Amino acid sequence: MQKNEELSNALHYSQKRDEELTKALKALGMVFTNIFLVHLEDQKVEWLKIQADKENVLKQCQNVCGIRKLIHDNYMLPECQNDYLEFTDLDTTSERFEKHKILRYIYRNMDRQWIEVSAIVQNCDKDGRVTDILFLTHDVTDQRERELQQEDALRLALASAEHANKAKTAGSLY
Repeated sequence: MQKNEELSNALHYSQKRDEELTKALKALGMVFTNIFLVHLEDQKVEWLKIQADKENVLKQCQNVCGIRKLIHDNYMLPECQNDYLEFTDLDTTSERFEKHKILRYIYRNMDRQWIEVSAIVQNCDKDGRVTDILFLTHDVTDQRERELQQEDALRLALASAEHANKAKTAGSLY
């Protein structure tokens, strides 16, 4: 009898945990446009969320090489392509994850939107080697445009201050 109660409690706990994980994934899904898991051993992709307008194209890609090529060739501005290939190079990810918990790359797509790709270790083997990586993408255009405006304003303020300083110095020479 006690065994049945233990099993029932374990099942209830497992169901509760599944519900919590489902809620967490739904919340992430509201922030991120695409979420997929890459299994490094076979380089297969498990899609957890796909952007609705790109679902037909992306769902066909079941391995990481196909996704890299598709995004590189069709969605990314040429000036971002080489850095993107470096960022998504699975041969160097384990080494990079030794120094950082999350890897991020921001690129500009063909629609001139700024897209952030985040890579997070999902699983490791018993020796601590990365086995699975979660990739998440989302549009950061508004944030990036604000950052660029702030940088422009700082550059302008610095140039104005330098100009005023030169004028002040030139005026004191006379």
